[in-house]
Amino acid sequence: MAVIGSGSTPAYRPSMIFIDGGYLREGIKKVFGHYNIDFAFLPLLLDWSTMGGPIQPELIRVYYYDAIVDHKDTKYDEQNSYFERIQENNDYEVKLGRLIKTKDGRYRQKGVDVLLAVDMITKAFLNHYEIAVLLGGDGDYVDLVKSIKDFTGKRIVGAYFQENVSKRLADSFDGGIILSKDFLGQCILTTKSE
Repeated sequence: MAVIGSGSTPAYRPSMIFIDGGYLREGIKKVFGHYNIDFAFLPLLLDWSTMGGPIQPELIRVYYYDAIVDHKDTKYDEQNSYFERIQENNDYEVKLGRLIKTKDGRYRQKGVDVLLAVDMITKAFLNHYEIAVLLGGDGDYVDLVKSIKDFTGKRIVGAYFQENVSKRLADSFDGGIILSKDFLGQCILTTKSE
């Protein structure tokens, strides 16, 4: 039996990334004025030092959750192109809720948080991952994170915008990756798209 210590072979841990797409787009747009994201960069979220020791995350899959308007809506083709571009990346899966138009003409997501939560907890219980990165900031995820940690022993790392995260959520993670302008600069494409 190998003893883990300095100079030992790293222990690979199956890992998954769960992305709240609306949260990511809103944060990127606030920082850069657009959300033209190089999604091939996002697996680098697993390249962090908060775990310490010889743990080496091995990416199994990235799940991206967002919402799309009804196919009859004029914005459908534009949104669908955006999601198809994400899906072109290996190891990515896009899961979509729906957008509902409110009386004031704005759109509101329906079902996205539930899709993310069901997948994250189900995959934890099925041992599909040992380490998960949750890119999101909504305080509604606190119970999800705590349940997975308490009942499965999985490690959950948060990736979030410092100025837009529930303190309770940030405190519930095993480690955190702050999505700063410097960090995010690597994942922004030069051509803007609105």
